[in-house]
Amino acid sequence: MKIVQSYWSLPTKNNDKHENNERTTGGWLSERTHAMSLALSCLKCKQLYPEIELYTDESGHDFLADIDTNSIVSVNAGITGGNDLEFFKTFGSAAFSMVNRNKEKFRHVKPGKTNVIFEQLYFYLLAQSRGLQIGTLLDNVTENSTDLVKFSVTPMTNKYVHAIGYAKQNPVSCNHVGVACVGYGIYQYYNC
Repeated sequence: MKIVQSYWSLPTKNNDKHENNERTTGGWLSERTHAMSLALSCLKCKQLYPEIELYTDESGHDFLADIDTNSIVSVNAGITGGNDLEFFKTFGSAAFSMVNRNKEKFRHVKPGKTNVIFEQLYFYLLAQSRGLQIGTLLDNVTENSTDLVKFSVTPMTNKYVHAIGYAKQNPVSCNHVGVACVGYGIYQYYNC
């Protein structure tokens, strides 16, 4: 089985310097916390899967290229997985093709509002068109996904945590990411 983590950098780009756009830091309060969250995500995955491949765009490669590959080698954009490699090849190719065909139109759309189309809707529609069954990690998720952002009770009561949009702007969530990084020695390694 091949384990792939992905990082799409386009939502972190801010072309309008006058706009208050939290997407420039991946939705986090700071670029530092954004980078720590990427490192933490990869390190957590590597506990289960020692061999992980990175799938990213050119800017994502530039952002990650100087990182020591003996430490952090990839970035997780959420949990999506399976064993149908052809499905994922088709999904990735078609999603990037759709993005590339519509680059000009992205300038007229608020950043961060279109990625759900490529990440979730297109994934669902492609799986449905092929008659593939989709499973979920969690049985029940609240409507506003508050269960996913409870850093303080993970892993004691929650088996999974995912900082979605609004949680990345919460100083408490950002502090929890920093504390979690201490256990991996990230601060000492990168002289943070």
